[in-house]
Amino acid sequence: MGKPWPVAKRGKARMASRPVAMKRDFANATTKQVIDKLKKDKLLPEWRGATCPYCGVGTLAAVLFCAVAQCSQASARLLLKNNHKMAESIYSALYAARAKHVNCHEKNIVFGKDQDGNALEWADVEADEVDMAKGEGPNAGPRAQRPITWEQWGGIVQRGNPRSLVLFRLKPEKAKRRAPGPGPIRKRDWAPAASKWLKNRRVILHTDGARSHKMKVDDVLHDWVVHKKKRVQVGGKRVWLKPAFTKVRYHDVPDENKPSGTKRLWAKRGTQLIDRAWGDLRKAVGKGNAKTVGSVLLRNKAGNLNGACRVRSFQWAYWNRGSDLWLATGQMLRDAWAKDYGQ
Repeated sequence: MGKPWPVAKRGKARMASRPVAMKRDFANATTKQVIDKLKKDKLLPEWRGATCPYCGVGTLAAVLFCAVAQCSQASARLLLKNNHKMAESIYSALYAARAKHVNCHEKNIVFGKDQDGNALEWADVEADEVDMAKGEGPNAGPRAQRPITWEQWGGIVQRGNPRSLVLFRLKPEKAKRRAPGPGPIRKRDWAPAASKWLKNRRVILHTDGARSHKMKVDDVLHDWVVHKKKRVQVGGKRVWLKPAFTKVRYHDVPDENKPSGTKRLWAKRGTQLIDRAWGDLRKAVGKGNAKTVGSVLLRNKAGNLNGACRVRSFQWAYWNRGSDLWLATGQMLRDAWAKDYGQ
């Protein structure tokens, strides 16, 4: 029987005796410096001025253009006649980049200011919630009373400023199988959002008739409308009144420059702006059911993308509505590169 293997030698002296090429410090270098070094040593190819190694004719750019133009993956694949995996990778990467951009810049949104950052006296802000999909929990039995979990999101947007759209995920209670929805937003979900985004912002909040929206917030005036018909008594008879989706109302706010000490502001009730945004969100994300509700529920049908990326991708598109999305995508990628690599 031969001798066993000797113990491996270790220590600073042994490392110091190795060639200079083995002692290059890659640990303290940035990603950009490592890439430049690998290119210099011919370990990475130089792609500048070269055609795409996968398609050779710029098909990837065409797929990206279809994704930016909000064209479906199936339509892009049929138009360009390429592999579906290529479209999935480009679309998934775009959704992830948009989500990263939104998560980075959403915290800088301040309500009560216009798009140029100038403070407004009293800004009109709309808030609402949306139900997108439902599914049974993994442990829900056939006799469970409330086995259905809903995917529900809340949103706040300032009128005249689409870049102020804020989306936050809600945690509704489980519902019965035949329930039409999870119900309105609850106070435990609305209170932290209102305190974070609207407190001391001097805004007029427009919502539906949900009770949680009626909680008092400092420097917030509340207007609401009822989206369902109501039965009232008129002339000794019970009659049904049609829902009022819009209505004009005034508020008397303090004003030191007025002799009376107050100033009258007229505002139009309603949530048409954010309701229209919900319709666009459903088109962008798509409807459907799933066995489990969570980030996987809103995934792309052809991929395994996190559903929150789809919602954040829509949020980015809403921020840039009215502008050139192709140029905005380029600016977004340049900002991401500068943040990650310092250039």
